[in-house]
Amino acid sequence: MESATNLREALNVLKKSSPQAVEVERPDRSRDILKKYLYIETSIERDFRKRLESIESGQIIFLCGSSGDGKSAILTRYSNEYAHKANFHLDATHSSAPHQDAITTLDQIFNDAKKSSRPLVIGINIGMMGNYAEGGSEENDTIKSSMRAHLNNESTPANHIYLDFERYPKFVFGDNGQFSEFAKALMMRLTMIGNNPFRDLLEQDKHSKNDPRLTVNFNLLALESVQDVLIETLLKSRLVKDQFMTARSLLDFIHQLLTGEGYLFDNLFAGADNELCQRIKLFDPSSLRTKHIDQFILQFGLGLVNAEFEEFRTYLAAFGITEINSPASYIRLFFLLRYDQFGNNFHHSFTGDFSDELINMYAKFWSLHTQYDGIKDSQIDLQKNFYNKILLAAIHNYMNRNAGTLKKGQYFIGEYNGYQLAAPLEVKVDFEAIQNDCYDKIGYFNAYLKVSGKQLPALPVNINLLELMIKLTQGYRPNKHDKNTIVILDEVVDRITDFANKSGILLITNGIAQYEVSDQGNDMFSVSGV
Repeated sequence: MESATNLREALNVLKKSSPQAVEVERPDRSRDILKKYLYIETSIERDFRKRLESIESGQIIFLCGSSGDGKSAILTRYSNEYAHKANFHLDATHSSAPHQDAITTLDQIFNDAKKSSRPLVIGINIGMMGNYAEGGSEENDTIKSSMRAHLNNESTPANHIYLDFERYPKFVFGDNGQFSEFAKALMMRLTMIGNNPFRDLLEQDKHSKNDPRLTVNFNLLALESVQDVLIETLLKSRLVKDQFMTARSLLDFIHQLLTGEGYLFDNLFAGADNELCQRIKLFDPSSLRTKHIDQFILQFGLGLVNAEFEEFRTYLAAFGITEINSPASYIRLFFLLRYDQFGNNFHHSFTGDFSDELINMYAKFWSLHTQYDGIKDSQIDLQKNFYNKILLAAIHNYMNRNAGTLKKGQYFIGEYNGYQLAAPLEVKVDFEAIQNDCYDKIGYFNAYLKVSGKQLPALPVNINLLELMIKLTQGYRPNKHDKNTIVILDEVVDRITDFANKSGILLITNGIAQYEVSDQGNDMFSVSGV
């Protein structure tokens, strides 16, 4: 790769199909100059190195994760340097001989490790770990049991050290918004000024006026505000579409943004051959229907552009953006630059159209749950803004959607012969369970309720369920498109209905009158409302 003659050729190192995409041991690694320049040390690598420095006889370090996470990149980085301290097996999906499969190879490696008592370091996919836990040799039952325990989040033997990429989240919610340390560091390193081989090639291309669109895309990516928008968009695909981001998919994503056929803002939503791009195209801002955006599209189509927009276009031309022919491309550009001070800031008039309050709201409730410490202000915030306004209101509206006359605290049970049956229940927030919850992955947070003093199982709230619950509080009726999300709420509703069925008070209503039957014990009942 040191022979790259222009920026486009150099950026091929990011492609998922490039020879550098899969890490293997090579006798001469000096050829990977560009890849080495882009290498970002992550928190899991720092922990791996600490463990490696103190590794002892009989210990096994399992570096585990999904394909493309970067296990091999870390292992190849340290395998030679620490070869005197431990044996390394870089990829547990590989066999060491034609007549062996991966499981047989692992059996042999674990047996050899037991005989030699030398520490062992192994890179293994989570799927392969599950396969070995079920199909490995009985001689290694201790290791198989350990793997099962790790997969089930149970305690493992002290000499088995698991470093799992799944437990090092790619995204975090911070005080200053959403953040991905790895993605941010990678984009900054790729575009930084000074001692950057990619910058050197960019300057060479600019001087020769070679590939001007790639030059514009690179300069757009160099804007920190653009990097923040990209990270927010990646996070949205993670939360809404459950799209995981690996190191390999992120590198290929950046390659697609820079080298695609269009400008970066169009490439972002073009749905190229990349799993992240495929998800992100669903969030194309040009498909938003707001009055402001619709007016812009209509005026653009009629050629009714105003002076402020014309002035903005002169700034774009100075930046090198000269070939935008559709209003959709302009909307995407406004979206990408929404945090940036650019020209006369005409694009800022659209910032409100791109506001994503749902993600901000989810981030707030996620933080309140995962960082809850019992402080009164946090308790009030949770009680008032999430449980009362959203969760309890949504459950009440959903359970009573066919019984509109039921009041607050009354929950529908069923309807018989034109009469609706319900029961009054005390449903409260379980703050103790929230405080004791240790879950902190970004995909969801656990909400806890008590019904009549008894705890319900945790309700996992992801961003889709939060959105649905907000809509329920506004009178929305779920339909078949909500079935994957509403099933989570149905489980809670079923449990509350069980409590209602066992209640000592039964409410009977026909929509006009309401009667209350109360169990007094000893087969005695009191009836009121007659």
